[in-house]
Amino acid sequence: MSSSKPENREEFINWCLRRLGAPVIRINVAREQVEDIVDAALQKFHREHYNGSINLYLPAEVTAQVKQDRFFPLDKSIIAVERVLETNSVTTGQFSAEYGLISSTYPFALKGAGLSSYTMAMQYLQTLRDVTSGRFKNHRFNMRMNRMFIDTDWSQVPEGRIFVVEATRALDPDEFTDIWDDQWLKRYATCLIKLQWGNNLRKMQNVQLVGGVQIDGLQIVTEANEELRDLEADILLSEQEPVMPFMA
Repeated sequence: MSSSKPENREEFINWCLRRLGAPVIRINVAREQVEDIVDAALQKFHREHYNGSINLYLPAEVTAQVKQDRFFPLDKSIIAVERVLETNSVTTGQFSAEYGLISSTYPFALKGAGLSSYTMAMQYLQTLRDVTSGRFKNHRFNMRMNRMFIDTDWSQVPEGRIFVVEATRALDPDEFTDIWDDQWLKRYATCLIKLQWGNNLRKMQNVQLVGGVQIDGLQIVTEANEELRDLEADILLSEQEPVMPFMA
């Protein structure tokens, strides 16, 4: 257990509240509100932060139930599906395209022709693999349904056929506990709690406490909104994968 480096949800919440002044200052936010805020912060972290998700390849096998339903059920942690590849059997070994290309280009590289021809051959080989090893299928996916549909003639798809799904999975913070110590996530959740705190206090605007202290919830809301704008800009500039250049 670490007070400065949270490793679970409870430590994370306590860190955020301390950042706002607890226990010296009473933070007028209900526990239920804090829990909702943490869920919202995690949701944004999973969808927009570079370290909130991971790209991976999942095998999707056609079963009798899949053929009947005509969709593949996916885990709730899957937040996006990039593409779907239908795999087929390919010829390998001595009579494969790979063997022919390697056997014809590798001797030239050894004789001083350099690696340029070999590199070009390997790039062409990868293209052949993409074409001959399977076909990309049109697909539809909605994370609220947790189902992936593909456009195909299901009567022609045998049971046992494997589709390779290139997907994005949200990382579970209970499994990968370093997420709770992410600096952007901690700052973002703290700012959301601060915003909720200010909105709660605005309901008691102009009410004086014992000793003549007056609560200024509007000022807290203003500060929180300014901090949120900075965090939104920060996640766009520093915490997302760069956009690949496109040439027309």
